[in-house]
Amino acid sequence: MELALLSALLPATAIAADAPDPFASNFGVYPPPDSNPPPFEGPYKFRKLSHDYPAQPPERSWRDIKPKGPITVANAADYMARLKDYVTPSLRKMIEAPAQWDPASNGWYDMPWMGPADSAGDYDSGRDPILGAFTGQIILAASETNSGLKSDTENHTIVYYDRMAATMLDKIWKDVGKPVVDAASFPEGGLVVKAGGVAATPADWPVVDGAAIWRVYRPPLKEILDHRLHGSNAPYTLQVTDLRVMQFDIIVKDTDAAPETGWVFTTFVYDKDAPKGTGAWDQLVPLGAVWGNDPQFDHYPDGHPPGTALTQFWHNPKAPAYTEATLGWGGRMSGPIDIAQRHGVILVEGVQRGQLKTDADCDSPDIKHTNVPGGFHASACLSCHGTAQSSTPARMYPSPIIASLPPDGKPFYLYTPGGPQWAQWYQNRAGDQPQNLLPALLLPAAVSNASMAALPFVRLAPNPATPVDPQAIQRALTQAPRGLDYDMLLMFAIGTAQQSSQGFTLLPKRTPVH
Repeated sequence: MELALLSALLPATAIAADAPDPFASNFGVYPPPDSNPPPFEGPYKFRKLSHDYPAQPPERSWRDIKPKGPITVANAADYMARLKDYVTPSLRKMIEAPAQWDPASNGWYDMPWMGPADSAGDYDSGRDPILGAFTGQIILAASETNSGLKSDTENHTIVYYDRMAATMLDKIWKDVGKPVVDAASFPEGGLVVKAGGVAATPADWPVVDGAAIWRVYRPPLKEILDHRLHGSNAPYTLQVTDLRVMQFDIIVKDTDAAPETGWVFTTFVYDKDAPKGTGAWDQLVPLGAVWGNDPQFDHYPDGHPPGTALTQFWHNPKAPAYTEATLGWGGRMSGPIDIAQRHGVILVEGVQRGQLKTDADCDSPDIKHTNVPGGFHASACLSCHGTAQSSTPARMYPSPIIASLPPDGKPFYLYTPGGPQWAQWYQNRAGDQPQNLLPALLLPAAVSNASMAALPFVRLAPNPATPVDPQAIQRALTQAPRGLDYDMLLMFAIGTAQQSSQGFTLLPKRTPVH
């Protein structure tokens, strides 16, 4: 819709109904016509969600031109170079000229909207109306002290699926309210791209100087920090905010290259000192590629033996220095916006999954625990994405808690690295194999709607059309989970849609993800 028509129909503070359009960008809230700065430099054009999924694979895909055989530390740089060359014609403008880039005409597709039905007016959730971006996690300044980050900031990401991957989406979302979970298996050669920007300016963080600029319509950073870190309940305001694009991921279903997981995750990062070429796209340089969790080292507290290198991660030795601080456990791959490093970590032993409901419950003299000063490298790309599964998922970090994640810096309980429970996150599994083979919770025989609302990973709709049947929740919680092929957005989209017609979902309010 054109801006003038939108402005006539919707005030800047409009709030949508309880049941949002699954293919909408947001809750029907758009920037006013006199926004300063304007959403785009040039023609004012909102990005429409691309969901006309193809049923048949394309004539040509990455599968047809990719390097053959297993990926290794020796050949990963070449794999990444060819992969970026392959997507450059269709994605360069997404980074450099977002107002001129349209996903559908370039062969890229969206997942249905993931905002929960009860978060109308929560403008820190759902999708941004300008780019269709998801609001992510807070990046604490303490994570990047050596690179000059002066204050906490926030990431925002956009995610798209290529034509090959979208043939799977076509099977899953024939009925958007009733996803076909068994169809969640990416075809070989399917690609997913995730691009992320941060709200920090070059004055806040010198490493983003010269990066491509995107804009989102979101609450100012101070309000986000007040809500997430300090418990504010004040109404959000909205403004057009500049982002600097600093990370670009290409995630590839390639069982030939990565037979143990089926996936190759590649990350490119902004390097202000790289040759400028014709635009900021050319300054997105390889951070690395990962195709497994190096599970042979999962019993080492430091992630691998001293003096021994990881075997399933190629780390570009010329990557910009600021990315070193945000690598994952044992130096495994994680990008600067992925929040693999956490603060406020407390390591526990002897706690079973689901035994305690929140992180605060672990603060007990009866629980053996160790406080970790400063930052702690708690996660990595594949350990996080491997938690994607139907029914109640594993937490994205190695933790005994089932509830949604606390903000970085708040008490955060993790298993002790090197132990058998920690190791569950660092296995290599096929995409259809869930991390947790058993449901997270077995409910008591007699339950009520009131008690359901307090259970982790059960969220009741605000105004269900009919009373929620506790037995339906019990059936959903006790069904056998299925792996969702390392796709985090798929996990949240299915979790939101799966039981929406019954008045509940098995996920909390959408948790920011890697």
